Amino acid sequence: MDRKHTIALWRYLDNERNYPGYHLTADEFGCQLLKDQISSVLDRRPVAEIALSPPTQAILNVPANRRGEARCIYFSGLLLRRSDVASKFRITESGSSCQLLGSQEFIAQMHTGIEDICHGRGDYSIGDKNAQSLWFWWFPS
Repeated sequence: MDRKHTIALWRYLDNERNYPGYHLTADEFGCQLLKDQISSVLDRRPVAEIALSPPTQAILNVPANRRGEARCIYFSGLLLRRSDVASKFRITESGSSCQLLGSQEFIAQMHTGIEDICHGRGDYSIGDKNAQSLWFWWFPS
């Protein structure tokens, strides 16, 4: 039986200077699913497809970009792909889907970020601190 989960990935269209890049959060089951997929990409498979949910207003209130009212776009699917190039990290968009290409090192950092979400931590990013950064946010209770 498929369990319902929430994994949200979005990018802001407003106030991008203060909130550059991509933003990620997940509920408890979504975090576990993400960690399992990331572990699989690190250990066995070079690619994982992950279904995403639209961010709710409660999720958008966590970063408080323009008090949670900043315009954003969100994605319905994420293709996580491992790169053999050291320190490689790139996010590309294709319609309502997103592809994240990352080195083993970067994907391991992503796993740590998901673990932080599970423990109610966040408000930091990995990547190059501009449009190619990935932010982690705690999931609203």
